[in-house]
Amino acid sequence: MTFFSQNYLIRMTRPFPRPYAGVNDLRRMQAAVENAFDQTWLRVGDLAWLARHHTHRELSLDIRLWEDDRGEVIGWTFFQ
Repeated sequence: MTFFSQNYLIRMTRPFPRPYAGVNDLRRMQAAVENAFDQTWLRVGDLAWLARHHTHRELSLDIRLWEDDRGEVIGWTFFQ
């Protein structure tokens, strides 16, 4: 699987999602949005707003994160 991010190509050897694991993941997701500011309509505060009525346990059932080989968050899904 191949993704494009911040002017470089990312190749992933195992593009499997993992469950959301808590507030550190939320902050990492927000950092990814910040880095992609000019490529998305989503803003950093939007993620906190979307998560505001859920516990981190509930979010772990609804959010999956994808990371590149360096451990950087490159995408996620949030099922509501």
